[in-house]
Amino acid sequence: MSHSADRPNRNFEAYAPTLIRLIDQIFETARTLIKFSAPVFGLLIVRGMIHDLAGRYTFADIAIKFLGDFKISETLAYFFGAGALVYGKQQRQLRKKKIEELSSM
Repeated sequence: MSHSADRPNRNFEAYAPTLIRLIDQIFETARTLIKFSAPVFGLLIVRGMIHDLAGRYTFADIAIKFLGDFKISETLAYFFGAGALVYGKQQRQLRKKKIEELSSM
């Protein structure tokens, strides 16, 4: 009579870390696919909307004309300005956190 059912499976214990890494990689890959496929899916939806509105004078046409009046330099200035605001806010939060951290020592 064998008592192998009473002992834990030693083979599983040996391969468990490898199996956990494999499962982690599978989920990380799935997360990355979802993260990068969502914008592509959004662009496909916008493309379909533009195709459906082609040849019609709508609010979308007015918005496109308004956006077309912007020069690239102005658009870049707005992007850099917004980026600077976000960067400044994050730096401020980090500075406050570090000051609290250092003052509690």
